[in-house]
Amino acid sequence: MLIRLHLAALCVAALAAHAGAQAPGATVPWTDMGGVLSGAAGVPVLAGTGALSPGTPGSLKVLGAAHSAPCLFYFSLLEVDVPFKGGTLSAFPPIGTYLFVTNPTGGLLLPWGAWPGALPPGLEMYFQVAVKDTGAPKGVSISNLVLGITQP
Repeated sequence: MLIRLHLAALCVAALAAHAGAQAPGATVPWTDMGGVLSGAAGVPVLAGTGALSPGTPGSLKVLGAAHSAPCLFYFSLLEVDVPFKGGTLSAFPPIGTYLFVTNPTGGLLLPWGAWPGALPPGLEMYFQVAVKDTGAPKGVSISNLVLGITQP
């Protein structure tokens, strides 16, 4: 009976991996996927914090971007690499694009007090930021891609 349960769990995990979904709780909630395009201030770095479990606090934060610069924050459920301003945008196609301005030190903080419970565990979400930057090859620096996976 125990072997049958382990075999069933392995089959479910294999199917979930093949379908692009993660088994709930099987992984850390945040992963840096790399891929940046630097600008005058250096490399804009995007990072996620928090458990991505219902009711838990967290944030997305940008550091090292151009100072007081407009930026587009991309949110996608897919990772598709497309050429963008001399670099690669990977949070594509976006289901949400939001305009913000970095602070005078080149940072941006997007906090939440309680992660919503309506999202299913194992949902993969991709985040990336493009920042107006005169020192970048085509006037835009691009952050790393960050993968967030909702947890139970």
